[in-house]
Amino acid sequence: MAEKVYIGDKLIGTTADNVEYANSGMSGVTTAKGALDNLQTRVKAVEQSGGSGGGSSSGGDGIVTVAGNWVMLGDSITWYDKQNMQAYPTFVKQKMNFTGGYHNYAISGARTCSSNRTTDGNGQLQKMITENIVPDYVTIEFGTNDFGGGFAMGTMQQFIDNVFDNTVLSTVTFYAGMSHIINGIYDVNPLAKIIIITPRKCDGHGKSGMTEHWYDQNSISLYFQDYVDAIIEMANYMSIPVCDWWNESGSNNATMESWARASNDWIHPNEEGHKRLATLLVDTFKKVIF
Repeated sequence: MAEKVYIGDKLIGTTADNVEYANSGMSGVTTAKGALDNLQTRVKAVEQSGGSGGGSSSGGDGIVTVAGNWVMLGDSITWYDKQNMQAYPTFVKQKMNFTGGYHNYAISGARTCSSNRTTDGNGQLQKMITENIVPDYVTIEFGTNDFGGGFAMGTMQQFIDNVFDNTVLSTVTFYAGMSHIINGIYDVNPLAKIIIITPRKCDGHGKSGMTEHWYDQNSISLYFQDYVDAIIEMANYMSIPVCDWWNESGSNNATMESWARASNDWIHPNEEGHKRLATLLVDTFKKVIF
């Protein structure tokens, strides 16, 4: 018989829930015992952090302790954190301590999906699965390279139907790839809390792989805004919170140069730009952990 699992008076899952996804063939947790152990580990982490049901606690230093891990999927904006650079994950970690650790699968140049590149979003998801990582909190940050590279948009119906197949070119699209990533995460852990991040406005400013200005059309006559609108549409359909760098970061024509990592690189933000992106993400995290 399935047992309900509570922290304080809050129901966070059942043993049956975890057995079901343990046997799904996706998670790397191959037995009912493994799934139960995973659930109990998350419960213990919350209890040790002092949480009474919200999954987090705040210490005297103002750092929020979050029970669980943080998995990052994305492109170079996220990838820079793995290169000993001060990128937005660095600054998020200064405000939030994820007791389960951090797993940054982002790769420079990554798109949402592709048919033959393991570095894109579908490949990052597969690496997470192969490494037997059961995600608790996941941020998905794609769109810049999809737009800059003129990647096929597809349709919202492809997202709804989850049709992605890397052997069928017509399904290798922005909508289908995002659906594959989101549903793949939920296949591993139906209790995972996902945040989708919109790109910020940025000019190519002569850098290859991007239009000269953020408001220019790409090679397939789509605008950057089209990809952002698609991200928000998909997030709304799945009731997933959005960290909206596009509309709320303050990156615009007047400020873009001051954000630039270098005089010839306006795509990647400098340290101050990453701090602003991090502030928005911390605010969004607080919506899903409390």
